[in-house]
Amino acid sequence: MDSWKTTARGRQLQKLFKEGFIECINNNDTTFAKNDYEEQLDWILASQPLLSFISNVETHLTLDALSGHKPLNFDIPIEVESKSTSPRISLNFKAAKW
Repeated sequence: MDSWKTTARGRQLQKLFKEGFIECINNNDTTFAKNDYEEQLDWILASQPLLSFISNVETHLTLDALSGHKPLNFDIPIEVESKSTSPRISLNFKAAKW
């Protein structure tokens, strides 16, 4: 993740990595390919506890020649708890025909 082209914003991001506030999930695949040039431009950044749930990271083939970017896919298992319906009755007085 270190490059001679790193900007000031890139250095700020590197500082967050070094301080442990954020981590990069790196599968070492290039995510950009164009004109015989390949680089890892697209990253998955996360912090705990989300970081421990990310799995099955995959880099796919380039979708179109114009952009050169390769899609990243990953899984985050999320479940939603069902909520019971409210016993409260809601009335819309503006819609009533008086």
